[in-house]
Amino acid sequence: MTNDPEWETVAEPTNEAAAQIVLGLLQSESIPSRVNANVPVPGLGVSFRVQVEKGFASRARNVLANAAVSEDEMTQLAINSPPAD
Repeated sequence: MTNDPEWETVAEPTNEAAAQIVLGLLQSESIPSRVNANVPVPGLGVSFRVQVEKGFASRARNVLANAAVSEDEMTQLAINSPPAD
C-alpha cells in the first residue's frame, strides 16, 4: 500500500509549452503539481493535463484564474524564452 496523493486536473492546455508554463506558475506558488501527457510517439503529445494534489485544487484554480494569461500568451512566452541551462 502506498501513500501516493490523489491528483485532480485543473487545466488542459493544448500544447506542451503551455502545460509547462501552467506547471511553473503553480509550482511557484508551492502547489504540488505535475503534467500528465498522452504521448503515443515521443515528442508528439496529443493531450496535456496539469494536475495538482487533490487538496490544492481550489487554490490552484484560484491562482490560474487570477493569472489572467491566455493559452496563446503562454505559448508565445514559451517560444520567446531562452532555453534553460
